[in-house]
Amino acid sequence: MRSWFGERLNAVRLSRVPQRQVDFGALARVASIDLATILDRRIFASEWQFVHGEFQRLVGRNALLHHSANIGDQRALYQFIRTLRPQSVLEIGTSRGASAFYIASAIRRNAGASGGQAPPVITVDVVDLDRLTRQGTGSEPGTSPRALISNAGLADLVEFVTADSSTFMASTHRRFAFVYLDGSTAAAQVYRDLQSLPHVLDRNAVVLLHVFFPEGQPLWPNQPAIRGPWLAVRRMEAEGSGLVARPLGELPWPTKLGSRKTSLAILGRAG
Repeated sequence: MRSWFGERLNAVRLSRVPQRQVDFGALARVASIDLATILDRRIFASEWQFVHGEFQRLVGRNALLHHSANIGDQRALYQFIRTLRPQSVLEIGTSRGASAFYIASAIRRNAGASGGQAPPVITVDVVDLDRLTRQGTGSEPGTSPRALISNAGLADLVEFVTADSSTFMASTHRRFAFVYLDGSTAAAQVYRDLQSLPHVLDRNAVVLLHVFFPEGQPLWPNQPAIRGPWLAVRRMEAEGSGLVARPLGELPWPTKLGSRKTSLAILGRAG
């Protein structure tokens, strides 16, 4: 009953967000993104083991960071950055800083290989977990995002912003070649994020969305679907925005619950 009520409330709140005309013309065409190369498990295999080992050393080998993507999804994110070599990256949803760690680690590797300057990573969250950790109100002491990034030697690459995600995207003058959407899963907030998204896109930008359950259906046994992002994307598609979601489906490596399934999806344009 609680789940049904939550879904109804999710849908009602989404319906109350006013429609705006948006232009996703700056997004990369979905068909142009070479997933076979990006997700080739052989290319960065040994490098990934080293980077992930460093993460485990920093947070503890058995650490479970709630609300962070599973390690299989983190590897996919890492390989997207390593392969596409974006010159600017925006993350929506800092949480414990795990994804920011993998993004920044990949960017530093890219810069080292090219001899160029590493571009910045902007990570945005409405909650300042560092402040909560300092106040002793965080649920996982010692998992400060800024401390993790600093201890990893990546502080010069990551800028933390505490703000509402849709407000930040609508107001910033920065443009990004890669956007990782992993913030709120409430349908109304995801829809507002999608409305603001075009404002921050460089030409042919790639957007990776986390927690996308195709058709609003579960991906894992006995695990309910989180329908908010799918509902928001479905509404945006129905409004003729030109936005297309391409779920990754399964990854070449394990994700969670003994499977290779992932809730990651590319957002792009069809034409």
